[in-house]
Amino acid sequence: MTELNTELFDLTMSEKAKPLFERVKKHLEENVAPWQEEFEALNKEKTDRWTWHPRQLELLEGAKAKRARRGCGTSSCRMPRRARGSAISTMPISRRNSASIRRALKR
Repeated sequence: MTELNTELFDLTMSEKAKPLFERVKKHLEENVAPWQEEFEALNKEKTDRWTWHPRQLELLEGAKAKRARRGCGTSSCRMPRRARGSAISTMPISRRNSASIRRALKR
């Protein structure tokens, strides 16, 4: 058997990725954690698991409003194309762009 390249098994985070990871953690602590427990507890009150509890919708709308106040608009904040390279976009899938996504995946 050939020798294994142990570098391939090194899963430590690169120095380049650490600032992004810290920003994600900060976002979760500031914007998600305050209402996560309430949001998940509301799942127990629902009769249909495939629907939202009205209070869950209020929490989601509040998060959207907060994002809009920060200047991200009503859809998701997107990185400029040159920053994300060929990575998958964070654009939500809709009827309008789902056909173009299917075409791109067939390539």
